[in-house]
Amino acid sequence: MSNSAHVEVLTTDPSKWNAFRSSLKVAVPDLSYTAFQGLDLSGCDLSSAILSHTTFDDVDLSNTNLERSRMDHSVLRFCELNNTNFRSAHFAFGRIASSRAAQGSDFSGARLNHAHLSHCDFSFCCFFRTVFEGSLLDSVTLDACDCRYACFTGASISNASMILTNCMGCDFDVHSVKNTDLKQVNFFGASTFLSSDLNAGRVGTKLVAVKKPVDPQLRLLLE
Repeated sequence: MSNSAHVEVLTTDPSKWNAFRSSLKVAVPDLSYTAFQGLDLSGCDLSSAILSHTTFDDVDLSNTNLERSRMDHSVLRFCELNNTNFRSAHFAFGRIASSRAAQGSDFSGARLNHAHLSHCDFSFCCFFRTVFEGSLLDSVTLDACDCRYACFTGASISNASMILTNCMGCDFDVHSVKNTDLKQVNFFGASTFLSSDLNAGRVGTKLVAVKKPVDPQLRLLLE
């Protein structure tokens, strides 16, 4: 369970959180099973924090450091994620809904496996080596994102946009990309759709204008 002192400081006066954590040398804050609503946590150092089963509702997490945090089964709704640091965070079975990262957040090395992302704008975000295995991405914008070497194995991507996204070397053996715009995606060196049954209609979007050079097996036009 969460540490009541940690929760009290962060909820009553977030501006004092970093000084509190530094003075007491709190290496691993425990904020699990806590509901945060309507708070301004921008700039807070929540790195390595235990945030499993935690809910962030209408919370400003801009410039917040969540690197290496444990956020499994957590929920983020209507949050501001501008320039937020999610590097190497664990977000398995979590949910991010109706949130935006207007200035681009960093999810490098994060594990979002079996997560549910819906109605979010992640344009220009960094998902380098991020794991989306088995995740559901519904109505998300991933335009011009850095998804190099990311893992999308078994993910379902629907009603989304990935225009100009760099998916070089990624594992894109997805379950579905229904109604998703994949114009000018760079799939160079990626394992793209190689195990998908295209004729059965599991992948329902046309892949066009793939950047060159590209392996002939990856130059697919899906009708």
